[in-house]
Amino acid sequence: MSLSVRELLEEIAFNTSLEEGAEGVRAILRSVLRSQPISVNLLACSVGIAVPVVSAVRRELEKRKLLERRGGAVLTDKGVDALNELGIKNLCSHRYDVTQSLPDPMQKLIELFKKKTFDRPEPDRTIDQSHTTPETSIRRVFYMYEHGSIEGRDILLLGDDDLTSIAIVLFADYFGIDIGSITVLDIDRRILNFIEKKCTDYQFKLNSVAHDFREDLPGSNFNSFDVFCSDPPYTVDGVKLFALRGAQALKNEPGKTAYISFPSRPSDDISSIFGALSSLGLAPQEMIPGFNRYLGAQIHAGASTMLRCNTGLDTRTEISLDLSNIYTNQRRNVN
Repeated sequence: MSLSVRELLEEIAFNTSLEEGAEGVRAILRSVLRSQPISVNLLACSVGIAVPVVSAVRRELEKRKLLERRGGAVLTDKGVDALNELGIKNLCSHRYDVTQSLPDPMQKLIELFKKKTFDRPEPDRTIDQSHTTPETSIRRVFYMYEHGSIEGRDILLLGDDDLTSIAIVLFADYFGIDIGSITVLDIDRRILNFIEKKCTDYQFKLNSVAHDFREDLPGSNFNSFDVFCSDPPYTVDGVKLFALRGAQALKNEPGKTAYISFPSRPSDDISSIFGALSSLGLAPQEMIPGFNRYLGAQIHAGASTMLRCNTGLDTRTEISLDLSNIYTNQRRNVN
């Protein structure tokens, strides 16, 4: 019986002792697709894996007739077919660069997002809602795409008053990208109803569930997703709680991805947040201050940091936190 593409990637990861698992092999193949022909050094740099390990994986991929060398690594037809089965086709050839202005297609998507969401619900300040700018919403999705978190992925939005789910749908529809599924969990039914209404014309699998994150996740959402994205409440315990629920929702495999946004905090608070992330097996890969811009949230200068994390082999889903101190107004009432 022939192996599925997923099983093939897992076998290659096992044969090469790749700690990043099947996700690491997927990332290598996707990087070749986007930059072929590519040298082993540039390939290793692009995926953040040591050169000797990438060389071993490349040899295994060549043995399986997925790659060949022609002035660098290139995909064979079999390699292209394997990626297509995973939903990866490089239909958006633009590359995200934090130092550069967004390319023209993203500008068009920003205008489309504005038209689609002009009548969005007003933010509920009691639960720390504050809308990101339309540019930020599209920038987030472009950044997620750059890091392999859109094509063929099962994506979870933990709270979505920023309407990132709508931005993902617009992005995927514009470029013809296949998505596994999008699930939105939010305590605010207004947000869920709005997202459902705006996405009815698009052929993507979108699920919306009303949920208070102080309660355990619905059972079907445990160990189910490739990616989660969240812009949590402003408090330290709020960030920790949403990170906890996201970690519980990710598939229990190395290489799954978390995108977490949070405002500027004192050093002790940042240390506490990173300690919790480490306890959850979420390893920071990149932190971009000022990535997110908001219509409001002036207490934090209308901006926040984007943090991208990956899961490793060692994942845990328990940390200590104060559920009575999740939202800013709760903290004020206590004080």
